[in-house]
Amino acid sequence: ITSFSRNAKAGGTVDFFIEGVLEKQALGSSVQEIRDTTESIRQVAKLPGGIGYATASEVIGQKAIRPLPLAKDTSQGFISPFAEGNITVNQSAFADGSYPLTRRLFVVIRRDGRLDEQAGVAYANMMLSNEGQELVKKAGFVALH
Repeated sequence: ITSFSRNAKAGGTVDFFIEGVLEKQALGSSVQEIRDTTESIRQVAKLPGGIGYATASEVIGQKAIRPLPLAKDTSQGFISPFAEGNITVNQSAFADGSYPLTRRLFVVIRRDGRLDEQAGVAYANMMLSNEGQELVKKAGFVALH
């Protein structure tokens, strides 16, 4: 098995993986560093025994790799991150927390009373609208409502 990961200092998903999966332990010395998720998917696809991790929305529809179901503990059974043959995110498992690795993403707004704040509020309001929530789902994330 050859494992792939972005640099531990890259932030985002790699931070979540190190904190939530590795329980703040460093990546192993045999982990091969790749530049981004796209490169990880390419390497896993071409190397028998290759394994990596990614945000579910980045893997939707990939034909060259196989997402693996996960379990909090094996007595509860394994849960796939996808429904409908890797075409859509398993909305119910992510929403109810039964999928073992989930995280919330936030819109952060600069509160300065200026154009940045106005743009941030407009963006957040658009994301929370019905149309915005449909776009969230279409992008492979779970909507709030």
